[in-house]
Amino acid sequence: MEANPSLLDTVGVGDLVLLDPLSEESLLQNLKERFRHQEIYTYIGNVVISVNPYQPLPIYSPQTVEDYRNSNFFAVKPHILPPLVVTDRSWPPAPYKFLANTNEELKKIFYPWKCKKYRDRLTPQRKALLQDKLCASQLFKGKKTLYAKSLQQSFQGEYLGLQKNPRYRALQTAAEGKLVLADTVRKVNRANGKAVPRLFLLTKNHIILADPKAAQPKTVVSLSDIQSVSVTRFSDGFFVLHLNETSTVGAKGDFLLVSDHLIELVTKLHQTLLETTAKTLNLQVADEFSTQFGKASVAIRIVETAEKNGAVPVCKKRGSHKMEVLVH
Repeated sequence: MEANPSLLDTVGVGDLVLLDPLSEESLLQNLKERFRHQEIYTYIGNVVISVNPYQPLPIYSPQTVEDYRNSNFFAVKPHILPPLVVTDRSWPPAPYKFLANTNEELKKIFYPWKCKKYRDRLTPQRKALLQDKLCASQLFKGKKTLYAKSLQQSFQGEYLGLQKNPRYRALQTAAEGKLVLADTVRKVNRANGKAVPRLFLLTKNHIILADPKAAQPKTVVSLSDIQSVSVTRFSDGFFVLHLNETSTVGAKGDFLLVSDHLIELVTKLHQTLLETTAKTLNLQVADEFSTQFGKASVAIRIVETAEKNGAVPVCKKRGSHKMEVLVH
């Protein structure tokens, strides 16, 4: 492997093993000379001496990392690598064959240490967000197309601005200071498939659906009354909230809802159920599922379509016991 000329040493001796004569005086003089030229790293074999420059230096750019990646240990001037970015698993090869086993052991030690350093620097807020994303991955990765689109979206939780809007005072009271998520969803009419907007609040104890105009709780569902949730495998936000028939609300039937933040909503619901009831959410990802509309059972069939019929999904009632949901 040829050395990159821009990375070769031009100041003093880059490896003190090669210093001749080697003495305390010559060692310190070499470090001083290199420091004067902003060369703050110096090898002693495969150990690096770092001298604090007390100023930012342009030596940690992505291009520098790329130049050093998989370069021969002594073909470049001294530098502390590999980088501490946890997504970067690169590791330089051993400079000599007899160091191969040692190099492999160091590689095994370094990555867990790097991950621990990263975790130790996380704020509580950032750690909670990453835990949310991990939970979403466990629920949806490889199962629902929408999941991939959610990766770059941060989970905000509060999309309504309840505290800033005096109109929502009644909803704040209903949340009892235990709000987990607040958002706007669309509720599908069980009789004709038409959707109307609703405010959706998830608290530590309940799900609250409210009319956006009146901003008053319209339906309150206890978390203990939630039987399961069904979603499609496509990139839509349609989901069914299945309720226990023994609950007062469940007697009217399951709820058909559409959310623009489905991955976050279901993830938060799963986490809240686990925290408050010690039970995991029964999540079904399928193209067909059964729902209860009052005492009648209605079969929901998901139909993928390339035609974009305005807002999706589109729900169409097919007789008294069937409904089609068009998604794309």
